[in-house]
This record gives sequence, C-alpha cells and structure tokens, in this order.
Amino acid sequence: MTLSEAEKYFTAMIPGLGKICCDGSPWVFLCGTAIIEYLSKLAFGSGGRKNFINFIKEYMPPSYSQFQYISGQQDLPEQMYHVLRCGIVHSFSLVPDKKGKENGGRNRSIALSHDTRDGHIQKVSTKRAPDACCLNAYEFVADLASAMRKLFKSAKVDAKVKNEITNWLKQCPPIAGDSLLKRSKSA
Repeated sequence: MTLSEAEKYFTAMIPGLGKICCDGSPWVFLCGTAIIEYLSKLAFGSGGRKNFINFIKEYMPPSYSQFQYISGQQDLPEQMYHVLRCGIVHSFSLVPDKKGKENGGRNRSIALSHDTRDGHIQKVSTKRAPDACCLNAYEFVADLASAMRKLFKSAKVDAKVKNEITNWLKQCPPIAGDSLLKRSKSA
C-alpha cells in the first residue's frame, strides 16, 4: 500500500465510524482508539504508551492536550491511553487495569456521550464519574479524521514522517475488506 492509497483508505474508512455513533454503544470509541493506535504507529514507527500519547498531543486538536480536569490535572492524552486504549480495548471498561492505575490512570476519568447536545471535551461531574472529560462520539470521529489528514499532510513535507508511514504500512498493512479497497480506489 502506498502513502496515497493509505490516505484514501483512512479517508474512506474513518467516516464510517459515524454510522455506529447513533446507537449509543461504546464501539465507536473502541474502534476510534484502535485507529489512534494504528495512526501513532504510522507517525512514529511503533506503538506503546509514549507514542500513543504523543500522537494525541501532536496530531489531535489542541483541546485534547489543553484540557484541564476539575481537579486541575491536565493529562487527557494520558487518560485516553489508560482508560480508552487499555480500559476499553483490553478490558471493555472505563476503569484502567492495575498497571494503568499504577501509572496514573484514573477510574472513569473519561465519560462517553452520543448525544449531539452534549459538549465535546467538556468537564463533567457525576456520581459515577466525579472528575471526567466528556468525549462526544460525533466530534471524536471528526477529530480522528482531522488528525489523520494532519498526519498525511505532514508526510508530504517531512521525509522522516513519510518514511515512518511507508515502513509501517509495509510491516503491518491495515485491515482491508473488498468494499474498503473499492471505496479507497474510487475516492
């Protein structure tokens, strides 16, 4: 897969997450977090906590890295790693595992919303989540698309980023069903 084909692939695929936003399920966040993980590997050549967090800080809108919790903590990218990437993806929970808690992950530091009336990247306090950041599914998908475009735009002017992307694509090409391939070729 070439750089151009990968950009077309993700341009066609990410908006499809919007189709699962309206049902209220956590799948859009689980899938979106898996996309962040993959895009971080494209950007930096490998995954892991550091690169996942750095991808959010560098490519997601600034509101993610600038968000401040009610408690004053300013660590949404880290909470996204512990609660979304590790919590939802590995445990299907908004509670980080023991290792995540030992590394700063906080229970329910992220709240999920599918209601278009709810704000995105907003402070919330409820009985279950007394100090949380609310992520809205629709805005989250839009932010993923924006981060992906920023990454591929960067690759057009930065040879190091371009090389990281092409090397990772060779090592681990993304999942592609026939319909995704057809859409990416026609896009």
